[in-house]
Amino acid sequence: MGERKHFNFNWRVLFWAPNIIDYLRFVLLYVGFQQYLIDGDGFEFSKYYVASYGLDAIDGIVARYMNQCSKLGIYLDMVADRISSSLMLHIVAQRIISKQPVLAYCLYFILVSVEIVSHSVVMYQSELGGFHQKEMESQSTMVKLYLGNKAILFMSCATFEFALIAVLAELPRWVLYLCLPGFVFRCLANLRRLLDVTILRPSLQSEKLHTN
Repeated sequence: MGERKHFNFNWRVLFWAPNIIDYLRFVLLYVGFQQYLIDGDGFEFSKYYVASYGLDAIDGIVARYMNQCSKLGIYLDMVADRISSSLMLHIVAQRIISKQPVLAYCLYFILVSVEIVSHSVVMYQSELGGFHQKEMESQSTMVKLYLGNKAILFMSCATFEFALIAVLAELPRWVLYLCLPGFVFRCLANLRRLLDVTILRPSLQSEKLHTN
């Protein structure tokens, strides 16, 4: 029988600065959502949401600067991102479902397929492969553009969020129209990543095995 591997965890990681930043993201989302349930003020909730999103932009910088990158930090960041986007999609869908039910159901499709299924499957595969999920190879030019250029990645994610904020906070319509291309691009890129992991990559690996 092989030796049993013991799981060692450094509890100090829980209190590293970038992880504390992620905890604050959860707090902001919770407080903002509770306030929204009370008064239904979309603009007020958007303030908390933008503050949480702003912390997402700096946690990685802090982690690298303080040499506090950790597996816990990677998962905290991913979970906070998924909860944030899923919560916003749900709130906006409920906001418009009485007047625009088809559009609301499209948002729920994005919530399930992009935010939950695609990101979860890609994260699982990257964990099995022992690399960061953004380093996963793809034959798609769209995915390479999405993940290979930090400016495009940032703008795609930012416009995705602000398209939803524009609807919820009832911002001028031009804000929504300006953000829509990035919103659509991010959705398509992540759906293609799901396709890569579940269908295209396994078929390519099978072809390689048969040719060798």
